[in-house]
Amino acid sequence: MVHAAVTQVEELIERLNRNMPPATRLLEGKVVAASLEERWAEMTFQMKPAYCHAMGLQGGYIAAMLDNAMARAVFLVSNETLSPPTLELKVSYLAPGAAGEYRARGRIEHMGKSIAFMASSVWDASQTLIAKATATAKLVPYRDLGRL
Repeated sequence: MVHAAVTQVEELIERLNRNMPPATRLLEGKVVAASLEERWAEMTFQMKPAYCHAMGLQGGYIAAMLDNAMARAVFLVSNETLSPPTLELKVSYLAPGAAGEYRARGRIEHMGKSIAFMASSVWDASQTLIAKATATAKLVPYRDLGRL
């Protein structure tokens, strides 16, 4: 049996999914695609009816998907050596959400030595753009979050 060669990106995606934090696991978040050259990561999430109110999906869950996708882009590009705690997050809600599957893509707009500027978008299963976000994050060593 011949096995296809595993690419560096595939290995990183597998590792990112293995190291997913509990809050992201709660949302059934997983990285499904990425590009090191273009500095983006794409994730899927499963939103449950319990995450909704009378108007639809609660906005905090939408923000969490956007924030997660941006963070995964930093983890990917830094080979999991840097973590991006969010300093500022701006979300523009464009359409109501509901329970179901979502896809979010986060990308790095600019990454310096200590700060990253990122952007992301999230779509529902019907490919409706639900929200967009921009964020600023402090870059810290991945396992050194206690020293912020």
